[in-house]
Amino acid sequence: MNESQTKVIIIGAGIAGLTAAWHLKKKGIESLVLEANETVGGRMQSIQAEDALIDTGAQFLSSAYSIIPDLIKETELDYEWVETSDWVAIVRENGASVFQPQHPWQLFTHHVLSLWSLLRLGFNRLKFLNLNKKSLNDIIHWTKYDCISASDWVTEKYGKEIADQLVSPIFNGFYFQSINQSSAALAAALLAFSVYNPKTMTLSSGMGSLPRKLANELNIQTNVSVSNIVEISDGVKITSNSGAFSAEHVIVTTPAPVAKDLIQNPDIQTQKLLQTSYSSTILISLLISSNWSPPSNIQKAYGLLYKSSLDCKIAAVSIENNKHSARKTKGFLVNVMLTDIYAKEILHLSDEEIYQKIKTHIEKQFPSIYLHIQSKKIFRWEFAMPYTSIGRAKLVKEYYDTRNQNNRIWLAGDYLGFPWTDSAANTGLNAANFVCETIQKNN
Repeated sequence: MNESQTKVIIIGAGIAGLTAAWHLKKKGIESLVLEANETVGGRMQSIQAEDALIDTGAQFLSSAYSIIPDLIKETELDYEWVETSDWVAIVRENGASVFQPQHPWQLFTHHVLSLWSLLRLGFNRLKFLNLNKKSLNDIIHWTKYDCISASDWVTEKYGKEIADQLVSPIFNGFYFQSINQSSAALAAALLAFSVYNPKTMTLSSGMGSLPRKLANELNIQTNVSVSNIVEISDGVKITSNSGAFSAEHVIVTTPAPVAKDLIQNPDIQTQKLLQTSYSSTILISLLISSNWSPPSNIQKAYGLLYKSSLDCKIAAVSIENNKHSARKTKGFLVNVMLTDIYAKEILHLSDEEIYQKIKTHIEKQFPSIYLHIQSKKIFRWEFAMPYTSIGRAKLVKEYYDTRNQNNRIWLAGDYLGFPWTDSAANTGLNAANFVCETIQKNN
């Protein structure tokens, strides 16, 4: 094929890549997005299976986000932006404690925390009162915390009970990561969310509806597998299974391990970021008949978060009917997400082998559930979330501080931010802004 030329090419049509392309278009700069898969969205996908709508990757959004809500408005999906059930559960050795995060006193009355720990949590919340909401997405804002582990920092500032009984299950259940091996930057940003009394949100037609809506207005080529990205004298050359492409600028939004194999001769700051490792998970979706219902003590809960110290292979469970009533027409849809360590052990197994291995762990929480399963789906995520290890926030700052108008290849994606959807979108926005500024200066 003949070489195709354009001003900006974006590698990857996940939320970071789509946000970058969307922002560039608003600035009057057309881009071409190359996506290796048949569908857009990356880890923000939804599929229809029988009478169930399954979110196969990212599971929820937050009212405290600053970028995703704007994209939802701009794509006229406002009517789909809805709250989930406001009940969550933390699963511990002695059972599940169910509470509403909007009512923090329930952490005491529902036996998650002692009264002293609850008061300490509330007092420490005051330090974040003047925080700009956009800072929740910007990992650079939190570099001053990026020198000790999340476990040590939370224990010192909030106490061991809050670290063990509250923050640890959140790290394990949401991000498939250990509080002991993560940076305090992640813990501080996570705890700062509470200032905005966030509500858990979703899109009624599935998490994948936003990427699809964005893609409808953008120039995207799917099934294009890129194998090589190299900077040349007057731009960037891309090699793919669909031929060669060239551009003045390229934004690479794939997970770090993928980008590492694509980008040739990266500078030292880029090299350091491309070493970022990822947690893994396997999502098991169970379509269950109407003859079954969840145990009464957790029936209202949308999400169940598991302590990583438990001898359990499960990181989190969601009762999808409590996310949105249309997630399954009849009966229930239950999503089970496995821990990072266990998922890495069994990623290579067949769907049936995975299903059989996890069966007893699921039945422990949901007795007799297997008698009522209509069908099941399994989704593997080798690169589920970037580890927020100590030092990564500082590496991101160093990377951004060393970018200039001579740069042609730009990084975006979750490993330049925090492991939540809005932060990934923010990195796409940052890359688009860098490209816009560079194009304007060079013109």
